[in-house]
Amino acid sequence: MPAYKVVYDIYYRVPRYDIKGKEILKTHIYVTMDNRDRMIGGILENIVFLELKRRGYSVYVGKSDNGEIDFVAEKQITICLKNR
Repeated sequence: MPAYKVVYDIYYRVPRYDIKGKEILKTHIYVTMDNRDRMIGGILENIVFLELKRRGYSVYVGKSDNGEIDFVAEKQITICLKNR
């Protein structure tokens, strides 16, 4: 009987954000949570990405003239005022 190895990969679709134009681009990338055969830098990026998502941030991959920025995180803040 052949042995099978079942592997599940989780992918997140992450929009790209233009730093200079301050707008979300129509292109996107896929971030994989696959930690097999990855260096510590890739594993740490996954940890940071997941923590930002867990804390309610919208996460983008930044694009600038100089290259790619790992993460751009944005969070909406609601302020409620009450008159006395």
